[in-house]
Amino acid sequence: IPHIINKMNLFCNDFIFRKKKLLTPEECNKLIEIYESNDKRVNHNSYYTCANFDPYTQFFKKKLGSAIGEWRDKYPFLFTMVHTWKVDNFSNIQKYNPGQYYSGLHCEHSPQQLSLKRIGAWMIYLNTIKKGGGTAFPSQKKVIKPIQGDCYIWPSAWTHPHRGVPAPEEEKYIITGWISYTDIN
Repeated sequence: IPHIINKMNLFCNDFIFRKKKLLTPEECNKLIEIYESNDKRVNHNSYYTCANFDPYTQFFKKKLGSAIGEWRDKYPFLFTMVHTWKVDNFSNIQKYNPGQYYSGLHCEHSPQQLSLKRIGAWMIYLNTIKKGGGTAFPSQKKVIKPIQGDCYIWPSAWTHPHRGVPAPEEEKYIITGWISYTDIN
């Protein structure tokens, strides 16, 4: 009977993994400082980004690796996949001014070769937003609330389209990146 219950839970699972308080407020504030002091920020109309930030050269490397490990442990299939995978060596720190948000419903796959290798996405909220500011996953009927330090990991495929939710009165900061296959072209 336990194996039947496990299969039932799998079918009820939305496959959005949450690690509460992965980063401390001090660590989140440090990442915001890194973003604000970077003179190569890019304006994308709905948000600003500091791209190609390498999470593995930064202070939260072990914590992110631990969260990815817990995600992997929760879904044993990830151990038996034919292709090896790893966390990408780059990520984006993003800032949204009040009222700004990424409104396009999207997944982390696109025709670009790089994104076709993605198996998962991760995101850490760097500040808590009181009203709005989350991430909506319509297919899962779920809206994630932005709480400082919380990390989320989800599949990158079409099953998990998502979009931002505007925060009408507050700035929103996130850091986000991907988990990709390593041994395919």
